[in-house]
Amino acid sequence: MPYKYESIIIPGGSFLLIEKRDGSIKALRQLYHHLECGGRLIVDIFLPDNDFEIGKLRTTTIDCPNGDTITMEEKLVEVDFFNQYKVSYLKYEKWRDGRLIQTELQRFALRWYGIEEFRLILESIGFSKVSVIADFESEKEPNNACKSFLFNATK
Repeated sequence: MPYKYESIIIPGGSFLLIEKRDGSIKALRQLYHHLECGGRLIVDIFLPDNDFEIGKLRTTTIDCPNGDTITMEEKLVEVDFFNQYKVSYLKYEKWRDGRLIQTELQRFALRWYGIEEFRLILESIGFSKVSVIADFESEKEPNNACKSFLFNATK
């Protein structure tokens, strides 16, 4: 007998890391199946920024408490507006005393959903009482200026 849960929470936009649309729909159906009757699914998603320049590099630097520095370089390599995904290559470098001591490369794919589109997907799976708030503010309605969207759906 499969486990049943009162609530399932998917934070930090991590649902958007499911690269294939059919995989994400399958995941939502499985989550629905594993909720108790009346159980809640809570998922937050975000829309990508509007900078879709292929080949553009963005660098972020983090200073660690021990004096090390970590840099992350992101290079956008693919955008598909029709299928709503983008792919970047991420390069992480760890520096100590001005010397590179570690490097890691990552392919980073991100699929996005429109706000009404995601609501309709949840409802088509069988979720009811689907509500959405913006930017983690309980009374804030979604609009174009919002950065994140929290969906709350009931089985």
